[in-house]
Amino acid sequence: MVQEAINVARKHGIFLEPGNPNGAAGNCLYESIQDNINTRSCFTENLDNTPEYYRYVWMTEGEKKCRASDYYPGPKTEEEWKDAWKRLQETSDWEIDYFGDLAIGVCADALRKDILIINTQWQTKKDFASQPISVIFSDHFDASNLKNNDAPLILAYDGRHYESLIPLTDQDI
Repeated sequence: MVQEAINVARKHGIFLEPGNPNGAAGNCLYESIQDNINTRSCFTENLDNTPEYYRYVWMTEGEKKCRASDYYPGPKTEEEWKDAWKRLQETSDWEIDYFGDLAIGVCADALRKDILIINTQWQTKKDFASQPISVIFSDHFDASNLKNNDAPLILAYDGRHYESLIPLTDQDI
């Protein structure tokens, strides 16, 4: 999956290498973000806690942001809303209809960083990557939430799993 994402990026003039592989145990988004920030010198902060910690913090704050946005309540009841956010905050469960897709935007918002996603070719019954490269902006939920770094996080995604990707040169950043 990672090599396929690297090939997709190369076709668009972006040269990348794999970051540190993650455990693929339900926290791959958070592990990939943590690796991307901690590995790349263009980011000054370090995320030294566990992926589960960041998942809880970011998803707790994200629920508040989403409640104040057009995403609330979405196609869900209040009980479904509460249950889904609790699962996003406290478990390794991420494949939650409607809410799983909000998680990446919540991370971009919490970190105040854009996230560049290199989509590999994938298709499931419900999902299809329509663009090879997509960007989730830091101001996804709140226009005043400006990014704190011009360099985006870079992740590979195959519809079920995230991995960190590292730019090879300053130009690729």
